[in-house]
Amino acid sequence: MRAQLAAALEESLQAAPDPAEVLRGVRRGIERRRRRRRNAGLATVLVIVAVTVVASVATWPAGPQPGARVIPVGDWPGTIELTWVPSGLVNHGVRSTVAGEDVYYGDSAGIGLRVFVDNVDRTRNLDEPGWQRTEINGRPGREVSRDVRTMIVFRLPSGRWAELELLRYSYERSNQPGLREDALRIAAGIRETTGRPQRIDFAPTYLPAGQRIIGLATSAQLPDGEGDIVCAAGSLQPKAPKEYLTEGRIVDHRRPADLGPGLRISFHRRDPRSAGMPVAAGADRIADIQGRPAYLYPGSRTRLVVDGVNGGVLVVDALLDGEAFTMARPDGLVPVAEMIKVAQGVRWTG
Repeated sequence: MRAQLAAALEESLQAAPDPAEVLRGVRRGIERRRRRRRNAGLATVLVIVAVTVVASVATWPAGPQPGARVIPVGDWPGTIELTWVPSGLVNHGVRSTVAGEDVYYGDSAGIGLRVFVDNVDRTRNLDEPGWQRTEINGRPGREVSRDVRTMIVFRLPSGRWAELELLRYSYERSNQPGLREDALRIAAGIRETTGRPQRIDFAPTYLPAGQRIIGLATSAQLPDGEGDIVCAAGSLQPKAPKEYLTEGRIVDHRRPADLGPGLRISFHRRDPRSAGMPVAAGADRIADIQGRPAYLYPGSRTRLVVDGVNGGVLVVDALLDGEAFTMARPDGLVPVAEMIKVAQGVRWTG
């Protein structure tokens, strides 16, 4: 009996698992459970990401690829020089496009000067109501003075027409001594020349079908590299004559360029002295663009703002014949989805 019991005990001991092997098995089991939990968690994350990506693709237009080439912007040098302006006036900006060239001056005392040179319309009527004929450097023109402004339209040596508007705001809205004389002196001092190139430090990698870059706008008040890229899809040919009415009720007619639907792509670094977001109150927050907060202006939905990108503010405006709209959105503008793709594709070249 004892022999049988001893044999049974020995057999049971031989069949029993090794304690070290038991511990190793326990560890392997724990590791298997941990792997299963990690894999299950990873699978959940991947499902969430996939759903998010699918939802984003369904609501967000695909932007240009990261390596997309920039579209050449060009230099767009100015073609006119103002050899004299009243004391205190400083250059506030220059816009040079296929359609025309604008130069702006101003000061803190309410004096404003704008000179526009038309690159499209080579025909002007010299006999407009309220205007009188004049000559500038022996070439034909017309002028009018009313209240706080003087306007002069005259032909340049190249055959292009220039429009000059000088304003001097004051408490007395009446013809002011010296305003007309200053305007005539400015006009006589305008020279056609090839100015220094305008250069900016950003460029698009995507433009909607039909859009092309037609010019630049910069300002002496801004750091180098900042400004506006102007785009258009129109024929750029002169349209039918259009009546323009100033706030002084001065009537003028000219044939504007057919710019059609267009875009203005702007970049300005944030002024460290400014406070708050450079967007309109009530602007709609949309999904980030280039990893930065993006906003769409309410109402017309024609202005897209990306704040804090590359240390500044990126703005894409939808235009129609060069005009921006803040209330109703007219038909024919570049769609919002395309504006978003343009903003996604802006790259910094400076």
